[in-house]
Amino acid sequence: MRMKQSLLGLLAVVFTLFVVNTAHADPTDLVKKNEIPRLSSSSTIPTKVYPPSGDSGNEFAFGVEYLDYDGEQCNPCQVWIDINQDGDYGANEKFDMVLVDSSSNAEIPKSEWGNQIWTQWRRFQYKTTIENTRLDTQFTYRFVFSDGIDEPVEMRDYLEPQSVSVRPLIVVDVDPLRYQVVPGGTLRVVVRAYLNQKIVQNLALKWDAIDKMVLPSGIALRNRKSSIHRATSDFDVAELTLDFDIDRSLPVGTYQIQFPSMTFERTIAGPDPKKPATKIRGSFMIPTVSIQVVPIFLSTPVITAKALTLGTAFDYFFTVSLSADFKDADALVATLRAQTFLPLRRISHEVIKTGLSGHASVISVHYVLAMEDDVPKQYQIPGFSVGSLSVSPQPLIMFPIEPPGKIPTDKAEMSELTARLLVLSAPILPSGNMQSRTFLFYVMGGSSAILVCMVFVLGRMRMKSHLANKLAQQESFRLKSLYETYCCAQFSYDRDSSISNLGNAYHALRNWLAAKGKRSDIADGVLADELAEILQMPSDDPLILRLREFEDRYFMTM
Repeated sequence: MRMKQSLLGLLAVVFTLFVVNTAHADPTDLVKKNEIPRLSSSSTIPTKVYPPSGDSGNEFAFGVEYLDYDGEQCNPCQVWIDINQDGDYGANEKFDMVLVDSSSNAEIPKSEWGNQIWTQWRRFQYKTTIENTRLDTQFTYRFVFSDGIDEPVEMRDYLEPQSVSVRPLIVVDVDPLRYQVVPGGTLRVVVRAYLNQKIVQNLALKWDAIDKMVLPSGIALRNRKSSIHRATSDFDVAELTLDFDIDRSLPVGTYQIQFPSMTFERTIAGPDPKKPATKIRGSFMIPTVSIQVVPIFLSTPVITAKALTLGTAFDYFFTVSLSADFKDADALVATLRAQTFLPLRRISHEVIKTGLSGHASVISVHYVLAMEDDVPKQYQIPGFSVGSLSVSPQPLIMFPIEPPGKIPTDKAEMSELTARLLVLSAPILPSGNMQSRTFLFYVMGGSSAILVCMVFVLGRMRMKSHLANKLAQQESFRLKSLYETYCCAQFSYDRDSSISNLGNAYHALRNWLAAKGKRSDIADGVLADELAEILQMPSDDPLILRLREFEDRYFMTM
C-alpha cells in the first residue's frame, strides 16, 4: 500500500513539472520540425548512370532513390545534365525524372504518386540519348530533389562533380582557324577528323567534295593529301592536308574558305553472313577558315629554352614571309644578319632567303644566343624593328647558377692533369750518402713509396670515375636539351605548319635520334630510311615514321 502511494506521488510530481515547463515554453518548440529528404544511389542499379560510359547517340539511364521521413513526395524530382558542356545548367538542361517500380522498373503514373509510401526508398529514373561532337567526353550531372518545404538537396554520398563519359563518333578540328599569307605565297591548312575506334575499321571518309569547292578568286587548291593514324586509345585521326597557292595580284584583305559538307559511309555486318551488310551514311562539316592577305608578316618567335642558367646557349628563330612585290628583301636580310641582342652574346646566326613558287619569298632566321652577364631573374630578349617589321621582346627566366667547372675532355687535358698530380704526389726521400743508410731505412722508404703510389693510383681511378660520371651527366643534359628542342619545334609546327616550322621540326627530330644513337658523325643528307639502318632502328618505329612524314612534307614544299 505504501509503495503504491509512493508511485502515485512520483507521477504527480512529474505531471506538475511538465505543466510548469510547458506553461513557460515557446509554443513553436512543440511543433515537429520538417525532416530534410534523403537521396541514395539505387540498390537495383548501383551506379547513378548506366552505362557509366558509351558512344555518342547511346541511351543513358540516370537513376536515384528518394526517401522522406515526413512522408512527403518530392517536388522537384530532377536530374541536371550539362548537355552543352559549358559548366552551367540552363533551363533546357533540367529534366524531370519519373517514378518507377523498384522490382519491375515499370513507370508509375504521377496520378498514383499519392498512394506511395514516401518513408521508404522510392526509385526515380530518367532515360535520354546524348550526342557528342567534341573531344571532351565528360558530361557532368547532378540530382536535385526537394520535398516542397526544404531547399532542394543533392546527392551527398559521392564527391562532385559526377560525370558520364560519352565518346564522339567524329570530331573535326582545324587549328588555327585564322591564317596570314602574302600575295604570291603558299598556304597549308590541316584538317583533322578524330574517329571513334569502334567505327574506324568500317568507315570510309569521302573527301572528293574538296576538289569541287568554290574558292575566292586568286586562291587555288594545288594539292590534297590524306592519311590516317592512331592518336589515342579511343581515337584514330584522319588528317587532310590542303596546299593553296595565293595569286601574286591578290589584293590585301581578308578572305574566307568555306568547305562543303563532307560525307562518310559506315558498313555494319549483320548476324547473317548471307545477307548484305547495312550501310549507314552521314555527313560532317569543316569549320570556315579565315585568310588575311598582307604584304609582310612574321611568324611567332620560338625560343628552345624559356628557362636557363648563365652560359647556357639557346636557339631563337622565326620566319619572315614577303610578298612577290616586296622591294627591300636583300636589305632586310642584311639587317637581320647584323642584328645583335646585347647583353646577350650572339654565338651564331643563319639568315636564309628562299623563293616560293608564286614568286613570294620566306626568310628563315635562326640565332644561337647565350647569357654571360648576371641579369634579373625575369628578363626579356630585346625586341627590334626593321622598317615595317617589328619583333616584340621575348621573355626568359634566368637562374643564377654558374656553369660547371672545366673538366678534361680530351687526352691532352688529361695528360696535363695527370702530370700535375704526379708532381704533387712524388715521394720526397732524404738525400745524402746512400751507403750510410741502414736496412731499416730502405724498408721504411720503400714502404712509403709504395703507399704513396697506391694513394696516387686510387686517386687517379677515382678521378677517372668522377670524370666518366661528369661526361655522362653532360651527355644526358645534351640529350635532354635536344629532346626539348624537338618538342618545342613540334609544338610550333602544330600551331603553324609553315615551311620554316616544318624544317625546324624535321632537323630537331633527326638530330635527337642521331644523338640517342651516339652517332654524331652522320651526314646531314642522310634520309629517314638510311638513318634507321645506321641506328639499327625498325623501319616502322614511331619516331622513324614521324621523321619520314616530316621528310615527305618538307621536300614536297621545296
